[in-house]
Amino acid sequence: MNKALHPKVSFKAYEQHQSQLFPSSLDEWIPKNHLVRVISSVIDQMDLDSVLKSYPGGGAPAITPR
Repeated sequence: MNKALHPKVSFKAYEQHQSQLFPSSLDEWIPKNHLVRVISSVIDQMDLDSVLKSYPGGGAPAITPR
């Protein structure tokens, strides 16, 4: 029995430059040459189709794997 409520998986909006938890953007706190910027860039370019296909869908929107 398929328990998925929706045939398509939905994710919560991903805004890398949002500042809900901090008074200013985290982008301002991270040095321009910091390793985390390289990692973020690599992740943004990754093909995540196989990961996305593993989500069954339904329920509340999930947080994106990115």
